[in-house]
Amino acid sequence: MLNRGIALVNRRNTLLFLQRIGFLAMLLGVVVLGATRAYAGEGGGSRYLPGFLDTMSGVLQPPGWYADLKVISYSATTSRAAMSGQPTLDLRLHDAIEIGLVRQVTDYRLWGSYYAWEVLLPWETPHLEGRTNGVLQFNERTSAEDDLILVPLLLGWHYGDSHQRAQFVIYTNWGNYNVNRILNTGRNSWALEADYAFTYYNLHNGWEVSVAPGYTVNFINPATHYLSGQELHVDYTVLQHFSPTAGAGLAGYYFQQTTGDSGAGAIFGPFKGRTEALGPILSYTIRNGNTPITLVGKYYSEFAVRNRFAGHSFWFVVRLPI
Repeated sequence: MLNRGIALVNRRNTLLFLQRIGFLAMLLGVVVLGATRAYAGEGGGSRYLPGFLDTMSGVLQPPGWYADLKVISYSATTSRAAMSGQPTLDLRLHDAIEIGLVRQVTDYRLWGSYYAWEVLLPWETPHLEGRTNGVLQFNERTSAEDDLILVPLLLGWHYGDSHQRAQFVIYTNWGNYNVNRILNTGRNSWALEADYAFTYYNLHNGWEVSVAPGYTVNFINPATHYLSGQELHVDYTVLQHFSPTAGAGLAGYYFQQTTGDSGAGAIFGPFKGRTEALGPILSYTIRNGNTPITLVGKYYSEFAVRNRFAGHSFWFVVRLPI
């Protein structure tokens, strides 16, 4: 009787595992099906912000409401990029980005997980300079809303020290954009993305390893007719938690444009971009009454960059239940 019970439990766990693998495959399939009219890399950047996910990226919280605030300072240069359909050379960028995130984890169960959704509201304040032979050609600044980001499907699972999370992302074209400006905060296009994250966190020795790969397909910018390749990105973190409240380690990311650019707006040809980055990360949790507030600080230095802006960034993140 005991053996039969164990067999039934094993069978149930196997079915749940297969359901989750099937869900992840379906999620990736939905994104890749959009690839026939895909583009990425216009402006020397990407829709996904590399390094966005870090510590505990594979952990989905219990049912409730949660909020994140990310403040980012990014400084970088690139030799050339297509900006609003125009070829621009010798670019220097200083960008301040604030991203507000609101997430609800509901009581509704789906594929062995609580169903969750989230909305991201970005605001961007970039300053861009362009030079030719060292002579300043333009100097533009703006401060406006970036494209709204919707996550209508977010699921997570837990197996002891191991945690998994999967999500489907929609990038809208609702940000500030004017094709007659070189510098814009919005990208005037839609995009789809599938993300997966895995976290191993050993409560006994405090070690955490988090890895978060994702795949993005961007659709045409009708104002510039720019089409380019799909994008693969991987964020990762290795962190030593010295206590339940404090940790330190390394964070990094890898970004690779998997197919080349095309279309009338692809004035530099395939222009496949890539970048890598690595830097320190610190995590500290404080309490305001019964409310835990997690603070994360990190620094990324980019290297092995091709056909993208290359530089460094400082991040400050606040996470809390609301």
